[in-house]
Amino acid sequence: MGSGHFGYEGYAKGAAFEYIQVANERGGFKDVRRVTYDYADLTCYAGHFDNKHNFYFGGPGRSDTCP
Repeated sequence: MGSGHFGYEGYAKGAAFEYIQVANERGGFKDVRRVTYDYADLTCYAGHFDNKHNFYFGGPGRSDTCP
């Protein structure tokens, strides 16, 4: 269902969450400055967080090398 492109390929290639913010207890919002993530196999799926608060992700999909 994806484009088949990795997140590090950036805008218009991988899938994306854009303008990520976190709500605080007072109902205000803060920009996310850093994202940590963990993938079992970076050759099949990867993500990328840029400095504009966007998170791109994706991979080639199911294949012989990515079951």
